[in-house]
Amino acid sequence: MSDQLKDKQLYSYKQALSQPYWIQKINDDFSLQSPIKFSRIVYTVTIFSLLFFPSEKVLTFLPMGLRLTVSALIAWGLSETLANLIIDGKTFIVYLWDYLKYYFQYGMRYDTVYLNKGLLYKRPQNITKRKETNELSK
Repeated sequence: MSDQLKDKQLYSYKQALSQPYWIQKINDDFSLQSPIKFSRIVYTVTIFSLLFFPSEKVLTFLPMGLRLTVSALIAWGLSETLANLIIDGKTFIVYLWDYLKYYFQYGMRYDTVYLNKGLLYKRPQNITKRKETNELSK
């Protein structure tokens, strides 16, 4: 039994499941020449809507076609960067979500608690008082 297990290797599904979704075929009649990441399309639509709709109120002196074109070009360029951005082994949106969760859970209470190696500690009162008065001694 132990002889059989020596040569077996575990297969990690993490790499296979973390592959992006690609879109190439739109329908039976139309398909793209090269595939595009689905996340890039989502980022493009999101950034475009964040740029174009406020610009209708602020940049009314520019023609609508120019606002539309500039918003689309900026959204398409930024979406390429965001779709390929990996921070600490996570995609941008997952990293941003984790950071915001951390900030609202612990970062806003930095004067009363602190994290050390994943454990939460209460900050002692005398350190808190020294921090408020900016004393360097003791």
